[in-house]
Amino acid sequence: MSNDSQTKKQIRPALKAIPARDFLSGTKKLLDVLGYRSDRILELSGSVDEFIQEFQTENQNTQTEKAFRKHVQSVQLIFQVTSEEIASTNQPTLRFEADSFDKEQHQSFLFFAVELKEITYTRGQYAQFTREINKRLSQPTVVLFRTADHRLTLSFVHRREHKRDPKRDVLGHVSLIREIVPAKTHRAHLDILAELSLSECVEWMDAKKRRHNFDGLLAAWSDKLNTEELNRRFYQELFAWFNRAVKEARFPTDEARTLTAEEHVIRLITRLLFVWFMKEKRLISGDLFVEEQVADLLKNYDPDGGDSYYRAVLQNLFFATLNTEIDKRGFSKVRNTTHRNLSRYRYKREINDPDALLNLLSQTPFINGGLFDCLDSEEATSYGGWRIDCFSDVHYKKLSIPNRLFFDKDGLITLFNHYKFTVEENTPIEQEVALDPELLGKVFENLLAAYNPETRETARRQTGSYYTPRAVVEYMVDEVLLATLEKKVQPDDGAVVYWQERLRYLLDYEDAFNDANELFEECESEGIVRAIAEIKVLDPAVGSGAFPMGILHKLTLVLQRIDPENKCWQKLQKEQAQKRADKAFETQDQQERDAELLEISETFERYSGDFGRKLYLIQNSIFGIDIQSVACQIAKLRFFISLAIEQDAYETADNFGIKPLPNLETRFVAANTLIGLQLSEVRSLLQDDAVQQNRKQIEAIREKYFLANNRPQKLHYIRQEEKCRKRLKQALEFKRAEWAEREQREIDRKVTQLPKERDRRQLRKQLWKDYKAREEKLNSSLEDAQKIAHWNPYDQNAVADWFDAEYMFGFDDGFDVVIGNPPYIQLQKNGGELGELYKDTGYETFARTGDIYQLFYERGCRLLRAPQGLLAYITSNSWLKAEYGKALRRYLSEQHTPLRLLEMGKDVFENAIVDTNILIVRHCHNGVTGRAVDMDRLSDKSFPPAESLWGELRLQGEKPWSALSGIEQSIMDKMEAVGTPLKEWDIAIYRGILTGYNDAFVINNDTKEALIAEDPRSADI
Repeated sequence: MSNDSQTKKQIRPALKAIPARDFLSGTKKLLDVLGYRSDRILELSGSVDEFIQEFQTENQNTQTEKAFRKHVQSVQLIFQVTSEEIASTNQPTLRFEADSFDKEQHQSFLFFAVELKEITYTRGQYAQFTREINKRLSQPTVVLFRTADHRLTLSFVHRREHKRDPKRDVLGHVSLIREIVPAKTHRAHLDILAELSLSECVEWMDAKKRRHNFDGLLAAWSDKLNTEELNRRFYQELFAWFNRAVKEARFPTDEARTLTAEEHVIRLITRLLFVWFMKEKRLISGDLFVEEQVADLLKNYDPDGGDSYYRAVLQNLFFATLNTEIDKRGFSKVRNTTHRNLSRYRYKREINDPDALLNLLSQTPFINGGLFDCLDSEEATSYGGWRIDCFSDVHYKKLSIPNRLFFDKDGLITLFNHYKFTVEENTPIEQEVALDPELLGKVFENLLAAYNPETRETARRQTGSYYTPRAVVEYMVDEVLLATLEKKVQPDDGAVVYWQERLRYLLDYEDAFNDANELFEECESEGIVRAIAEIKVLDPAVGSGAFPMGILHKLTLVLQRIDPENKCWQKLQKEQAQKRADKAFETQDQQERDAELLEISETFERYSGDFGRKLYLIQNSIFGIDIQSVACQIAKLRFFISLAIEQDAYETADNFGIKPLPNLETRFVAANTLIGLQLSEVRSLLQDDAVQQNRKQIEAIREKYFLANNRPQKLHYIRQEEKCRKRLKQALEFKRAEWAEREQREIDRKVTQLPKERDRRQLRKQLWKDYKAREEKLNSSLEDAQKIAHWNPYDQNAVADWFDAEYMFGFDDGFDVVIGNPPYIQLQKNGGELGELYKDTGYETFARTGDIYQLFYERGCRLLRAPQGLLAYITSNSWLKAEYGKALRRYLSEQHTPLRLLEMGKDVFENAIVDTNILIVRHCHNGVTGRAVDMDRLSDKSFPPAESLWGELRLQGEKPWSALSGIEQSIMDKMEAVGTPLKEWDIAIYRGILTGYNDAFVINNDTKEALIAEDPRSADI
């Protein structure tokens, strides 16, 4: 038996014994099983006051110290371990011996046992308590917490150099193994504890050829607590299941609308992942995912050949439970009047005990949000309807997902049970060793890449390479928010440099536990909160929502620190609600207006903390577009989870105290970002009173729909909007007919003024020709205008072939920030299909041999608010020097202001598919010189590079861009100042040895064009 298996066998009883022992002796026994023993101890009584007195820190009586005193029952040093005996590898466990505890022994580990007073604590609180202990100590410290109900949490702080002060050894992120239940320990917790055993760490040191000392053990712990490896392992197993499910499941193929098998499986995975996270939040009964329970619930349950579990349990959970208010739930009567009601339970004939299933489902609150809307149409298939989810007592046979795909040894639920999930997304300062909601994004991005033709082969060779790394997201988010706040809010004292430092401190997760509001005057704080309330951010290729989530997390952090009681934030939300009401109608129904203001007050009163911050940031500030509707679904999923974690269930409250989630259909839109509406010929028509009235009504309905929290209310708003869009369509058509009639009358008037018939005929012919040309332009623009009237944001199956922020999001003055990772697809692929699509869409940067991300740069810049809007993209860096990048380089150099260019190089992130760059651009050209750095040329690959390593960004129109260090720039300036270009030297230059010499070494222009015609990629050479 392996050491790992033996250790796991011993861990379980050691954990079970802890509640029966005093906590100190119980933790010693557990650590003994893991191989950690020492006689270095310090006798402490357990008193919090004594601990704080013994281990004093520079800043006393801080907010975090007060919280520590309030919640901690006792704190004791278990022991100290050093590196003295680590070199003795002959024994499976190592004993650390010394006469006594040594506070000055920095090359050592400390283990503390902390008992907490309450039952439930958030991950942030655990991290805060861990930091409060660690900031008093110079050694790496492991803390074992126990709550009042005997659940355990192990925490560890990673230490590193401070980003801005290398001399400081600061506390990095906190790793947590959280909520270990001693009586019933989750398999994943046993696995990670066994991985941390000393014998496993020694094996790791041997494999990595590390010395058996303190540094080796510290590196082993850091590696084993790394969540990236956990995520990678999970994805590999999930990808194997994905391929299997695509082959073994059956989906409808002969409908008016269909999805590919891959899309069906991706939707299933993401829906079930969301449900799993809700189960972790104890909002869904775990019995629904236990095969023994399921076998009792269903008739003739066949674990291998049957397929009833997906239909009778999961579909009823998805569509008729999570999407339906508790008091509206029930089985369909299978009548013509009700059988298309997609919020009613189905498949009663397959359920052994319908009441038992209803009882389990009744423990789930109404979630709302549209994520679990059934994708089947309400219309019958005979009338042009379709079945995608096949949630039907009639058409159910069109879709079959075998039970074995969920419960056999390689099944999806079996896989989920092997891992621990957490509902809170990990941040740079706190990371639970578990699968977090960001996993939804990684899973989606990689699975989608695995079946897209452009990326299929590469994706199957990689793991995790299609997801923007968290460090990149945070860097880009920090830079654009810093630059935005710096321009929108002025410092009270006028000290601009210090103002930037204060704002950077405010945005830094590392400083999140300090009292940031002490650095800002009240007027400055109010200015920052107002700027956040007014900010508008867009991701034009949202994918799984990594950048919008990064924006949400960082703005929430700032609000936490600068407006902890939400006083200013709540006041501003009421102001914005009032403005929306005034904008929508001149004479707004006072009762409706008051209802929204009351809703805001109740939200902040009922849900203190981050819920109100996040809800109104999502409502007012964060937007996303993607050409794939499933991408928008995933992004919405992550936002819903982010809101759900801020709520706690109460059995006696309505809907268990859970506020139904908002509807994000008009915040994350499935559309083609790159194609706008051409409305120049119909601007006057769109300003017509009837058209404007219908548009305002549609905007008002969409705002009310955002917070609609029951299905009848949502359907009411959807039908209201349908009527408005119908009236808008009619108004546009009426204005077109009115224009045509007016134009024809004008032709008649002009013609009748001529006395001669021949002259009248010639004039009429000419005027009619001019009229038809104008009519063609008008009709073309009117066709685009009619798209506004036809666009239905509530159709989850539809993708708009256009995008317009004014008509989709309700504002037309641009975005403060456009941020994202646009797709990389060559325009000449698939026979030049994309090149043909975009060649006449007015892009200055279009190059048929180029890439689609070039167009995203230009489109993103057009969408910015003048003059201070900011664009931040991570893309392939080929455009910086390639021939096809000329137009883009010229466009950005001459019309905008590139502020920062970071070339990422090849080795910064694992599994990089292409060399990438990060570019940050400010709207409009103002002559400011940007900064740049090329990480390939740096010996230190730390990300992001230190500010001292950045040089000047050399922009020379369409010429290739380069990143030069300060020294290189100085040398280049001197050479240019005193030197003579090589071509002007009056000398003959001869070539030396010509390696690889052939006829193509130097080619003329005709040969060049011929080679490009043969292979367009040759243009880049």
